[in-house]
Amino acid sequence: MLRAKWIAVLGALAAASGCVVEVTFDPIGGDVAVDGSWTIDGGPATVESCATAGITDIELQIFDSVRNVSYTDGTLRGACEDGGFTTGPFLLADTYRLQWVAYDGIREVGRSGFQSVSAAPGDTILADVDFLSPEPAFDPTGGDVSLDVTWTIGGGVADAGTCAANGITDVEVLIWNQAGTMFFSDPALRVGCANGAFVTDPFLLPGTYQLQFAARGAGGTVETLDRVTVTANAGDTIVADADFTAAAVDTTIEGSWTINGMTPTIDNCLDNGVDGVRVSFYNDAAGTDLFRSYDFDCETGLFDGRVTGESLPPAMFYSQWDALDASDRSIGASALEEFDTSVVTHAVLRPINFEILAPTLDITFMFETDFGSGLYDTCEGSGVDRTFGYELIAGDGVTVVDSMFGIACANGLEYTDLASDTYSIDVNADATDGTKWGVLCDGLVLGAGGVSSYNCNVPVVP
Repeated sequence: MLRAKWIAVLGALAAASGCVVEVTFDPIGGDVAVDGSWTIDGGPATVESCATAGITDIELQIFDSVRNVSYTDGTLRGACEDGGFTTGPFLLADTYRLQWVAYDGIREVGRSGFQSVSAAPGDTILADVDFLSPEPAFDPTGGDVSLDVTWTIGGGVADAGTCAANGITDVEVLIWNQAGTMFFSDPALRVGCANGAFVTDPFLLPGTYQLQFAARGAGGTVETLDRVTVTANAGDTIVADADFTAAAVDTTIEGSWTINGMTPTIDNCLDNGVDGVRVSFYNDAAGTDLFRSYDFDCETGLFDGRVTGESLPPAMFYSQWDALDASDRSIGASALEEFDTSVVTHAVLRPINFEILAPTLDITFMFETDFGSGLYDTCEGSGVDRTFGYELIAGDGVTVVDSMFGIACANGLEYTDLASDTYSIDVNADATDGTKWGVLCDGLVLGAGGVSSYNCNVPVVP
């Protein structure tokens, strides 16, 4: 004989979905019998225990060992209080999956897991299951015990301002049973956060409970506090209080700047090529982990987060200022400085003065040491000992500087009197041994202020 044993919890049903294909499964025609039995909550299935569990009928379903198709008939189903059934030989010897199903007279209310069994000719499959009744609802009402509860936020008063700042609309008190497995809730135990407290009329049965405060918000639960065990005798008032965690409040920040020692104006900023100012806040002293930055028009000269909203969380940051040209390129920057926002509610940055140099185009020349070598050196190191010349060309193609070919080789040039533009420079040189160099270096962007530095590598030409 073969035995299959299950425990099934009522109400624990599984749902499946997908494409349905009708498949025939007919295990009938053999000499294998089935002896099925069941219990309720570990005890005999009686009219009373079945009624308590809400079960009228119990059925055994026989599934194919691989496919999700089953067989059942009236001989595999019995009234709950019967406690079981026995069939005569009818089943083919094979491997099956068995599953018990409980019904309440209208619908399915419980289903066991699958159990695989293999039956040889002449076997009787012994299958049994224990159905567990659903746990009754927890209802502690009907007594003369009252609740008197209060709450705070971050140790302070819970009022309209603090509740809104922390996203709390309501506070609810849940009453758990002593074991902490089930809780009771009621609309009367949930009030607006800004009330800060509530007192109930007598309603609770004497006993031991676990109380739990929960802060609710528009998007759901904001915070649930740990449960506290309380015991109340008849006529008692349970007094309880709670403190919800206050959300961290950002520190507003303030800063100001000057340009070459002067209060920034539209003209002053334009004259120095400063289009905007950026202040950046890093998590690390090396300035590699940016937390947040704010950008401002140059001429504003200052900002105050108490008015315009700039803020940081309470923490240690490292600040850095940048003056930006119209291309968002930094043409003046400060060193990184510690900026602690954890000890004040409003923090002021050290005022910064941007010393903006006149627009300067700085070009360094390096000459290839030998044809195709890919190695570059100075005029002297590469042997440029005869003639040298260049043309500096503006973005519109007009030559703005022509050195004329034949001057001494130069390792670099610097211009401080050019208009902002994108330039190119055509460089040529030769040596007494006949070696010639030449290149057009382009993309030399000169901003409205500051130094723009570029390297121009001049290769040997055939």
